[in-house]
Amino acid sequence: MEQTNTPKTAASKHSGKSAKFNPKDYITILVAALLLIAGIVISIWKDFEIELIAFIFIAFSFGLLSFLMIGKIGTNNLSFAGIKISQASGGFLVFILILTSFLGYKKLTSKAALENSIQIENPRNTSIWKDASGVFEWFNPPLTYASDLHLKTKINWFNNDEFKLRILLIESEDSTENSDKFIKRLVNLQLFIANLSDKYKSEFKFDKHIEVRICMEKYIPTGSFFTTDKWRNKNTPRSIFYLPLKDNIWEPSQCIVSSSSDFYKTLHDEFQRHWGENDAQKISLDKLLNTTITEKTTRSLLK
Repeated sequence: MEQTNTPKTAASKHSGKSAKFNPKDYITILVAALLLIAGIVISIWKDFEIELIAFIFIAFSFGLLSFLMIGKIGTNNLSFAGIKISQASGGFLVFILILTSFLGYKKLTSKAALENSIQIENPRNTSIWKDASGVFEWFNPPLTYASDLHLKTKINWFNNDEFKLRILLIESEDSTENSDKFIKRLVNLQLFIANLSDKYKSEFKFDKHIEVRICMEKYIPTGSFFTTDKWRNKNTPRSIFYLPLKDNIWEPSQCIVSSSSDFYKTLHDEFQRHWGENDAQKISLDKLLNTTITEKTTRSLLK
């Protein structure tokens, strides 16, 4: 009696046999591993400043690996942008799940992190300055970096029509202290304004963007700070406070950078106390540019 050969199912063909990777699978694994390593390296190197990009790399690497293990998943009821999807990559779903979880976590913690964040940075680092967008208040700035290292960053501020810079210098009643601290700041300010004027030439409107006032005090403080209640075009405070380590008040190597509302309010109130209530006099920037500064130059000559 002749026996009928029943076709073997796909499951019976592969029963007892281990799954084998083809060359494309090894390439997928290699790409996933490289992305995972790149994500970790970027996170460490940038101190998580661009952690979202790093996390995308990491999530994508897990997605690729999950694609190999999960393959396709039936999605009869899944739709995206009005388009029904009958199948989706398991790796894609894992990628979306990880990334969504990360973004949700960041959303919940970002506000608290901003309110309590404080970092110690090198003020030479231009990245801590580049996103100024509101009224930026400078208290007793040495202005050493402004006219040289940071000039390009600061020039970019003025592309924003709403940006305003308020600079407060302090003149001392003591002529010797003026010679040591005030005159050098005035020279640096003149160079800063001259460089801005040279960049923008006749297009730059000083009165629209910059105001400088000088107030009189018994002594000139060694500390300097910079503060605003608007950063990256958002109502987010930002404060930078120079730490005059090793008596290097002209080129400090460390500063406090904070997004604390309380810290901003403390510094802003101190700035306003001098700016509006302590005999501060507005100076003419045109007159500053056309004045030869000597040790005898005072605010009254620049009105």
